[in-house]
Amino acid sequence: SVSNGGKYYVKVTSPEGCINNDSTSVVINLNPAADAGSNVNICEGATTKLQGSGINATSYIWSPVAGLSDPLSLSPVAAPLATTSYTFTVSDGVCKDSASVLVSVLKKPTADAGPDKALVSNQFPILEGQVTGVNITYFWTPNLYISSDTSLTPQVSPPFDTTYTLHAVSNDGCGVAVDKVLVKYFKDIYIPNAFTPNNDGLNERWNLAALPAFPLAEVSVYNRYGQLIFFNKGYTKQWDGTFKGMPQPIGVYTYTIDLKNGFKKLYGIVTLIR
Repeated sequence: SVSNGGKYYVKVTSPEGCINNDSTSVVINLNPAADAGSNVNICEGATTKLQGSGINATSYIWSPVAGLSDPLSLSPVAAPLATTSYTFTVSDGVCKDSASVLVSVLKKPTADAGPDKALVSNQFPILEGQVTGVNITYFWTPNLYISSDTSLTPQVSPPFDTTYTLHAVSNDGCGVAVDKVLVKYFKDIYIPNAFTPNNDGLNERWNLAALPAFPLAEVSVYNRYGQLIFFNKGYTKQWDGTFKGMPQPIGVYTYTIDLKNGFKKLYGIVTLIR
């Protein structure tokens, strides 16, 4: 035991009375004791100082070494990219002891308000919000013409163009994220029934002004023979009255407009005038 360290002697006596002596020293090493400190939470991108201690120890090392300023220090700065359990090992040159500490990395919140929406008359588009993070609160502003400001997918019905903002707030103090979505209001979809591509600089293209609010819309134009002479998805271009680079004749052309997102297809005619 610890109290019985020291020098021990042995005496040997033979049956004939011969005597010999010897001695040995016993050194009792106290076991080293490791303490890695208390578990800690940090926000993504932040750092924390670890605090280890090793009673009766002469050397120290932390592992893993990734994210540590000095793995041989009693109190290195830790900057892990993800939640990490660090092991602290101490030694006296003969015996070892270990302890661990958990550094939990709390992700910063993110917010994605989703794609812009269009609202026509009594339509009720649904916002497509998404958030990420741990222990977060989210909500929309303004709290107007919206079915629920605490739902990620609320229905909205503003009677005018409205920008909604999705807020994601970390309850652990790891920041706030916001993103915006525009809800474009149209009393109706105005479709011009004629245009004049005659190079006078006026009304040169068939301009569907409401179409930018419908990014998935498909526009098809047919001549009197039923031939598809213009097609466009989204609003990357307007019809200029040509087909394969050739001006088309004066006359009436039929069209189909598929607005997608649950809207009914629109059909009609447009007159090309020169």
